[in-house]
Amino acid sequence: MTRIWLMTAGLLAFSVVLTLIYFQPDAMISPGKLTQAHAKLDNQCVSCHAPFQGAVAERCVTCHAVANIGRTKGQTGANPLSFHKRLTTQDCLTCHTEHKGRIIPVSAQPHFSHALIGQPAQANCVSCHTPPRAAFHQAMKSNCSSCHTQESWKPAHFDHGRFFTLTGPHDVACATCHVVGQDYRKYNCTTCHAHEPARLKQKHAEEGIVMTAKCTSCHRGGHAGEKGEGRDDD
Repeated sequence: MTRIWLMTAGLLAFSVVLTLIYFQPDAMISPGKLTQAHAKLDNQCVSCHAPFQGAVAERCVTCHAVANIGRTKGQTGANPLSFHKRLTTQDCLTCHTEHKGRIIPVSAQPHFSHALIGQPAQANCVSCHTPPRAAFHQAMKSNCSSCHTQESWKPAHFDHGRFFTLTGPHDVACATCHVVGQDYRKYNCTTCHAHEPARLKQKHAEEGIVMTAKCTSCHRGGHAGEKGEGRDDD
C-alpha cells in the first residue's frame, strides 16, 4: 500500500512539474529574461528553440528577413545594419544572444568578427561605419586600417613616426601639441618651445632659412637628421 502511495505521489509531482513547465516555462526552465525586443516571446520557447536542439537560426528568420534588418520605411542611403545581407554565414546565434535580461550589458555581448562579412565590404569600413567628424578622421577618408584593426577598434595605433617622431621629451600626450580640439592636423610647437615669433624668424634668417609656420617641414623629430613622410626633402 505504501509503495502505491509513493508511486501516486511521484506521478502527481511529475504531472505538476510538467504542467508548470508547459504554462510557465519562463519561471521554471528559462535561464533569464529575453531582451526587450523579444519580451512578448517570454513564454513561447518554441519560437526560437527546437526540441532537443536548443535555439536554431532557422527560427530567427521566420520573423526577421536578413536583407531588411535595420531598415525602416522610407529610409534611403547606406544603413549601418545593412551588412547582414552580406554575411558569409546566416547564423544569427554567432552574434546575438538572449536570456541575459531585458537590456544586455556591453560586457555580455558577443564579440563581432569581421570575418563573417565578405569582400569588398570587409575592406571598406565606411560601407558600415560613419567616420568620426573630427577633422583628422575626415582627412584620413577610408584608410581606417592605418590606425585601427578589425579585432579591436581601441586602442588605435597611429604611426606618428611617419610625421614626427615622438622620442625623448616629445613622447607626451596628444593635447600637448595638438591644442585645437580634435583637429589633429593643427599643432603648436611653442607650447613647450616658448620662443618669440620674431626671434625665431631672426634665428632662421641667420642660417639662410625662410621660416614657415609648418615646423615639421624641416623638423621631423627631436634629433637632427630625422626624416618622415611629410619632410620636404630633395
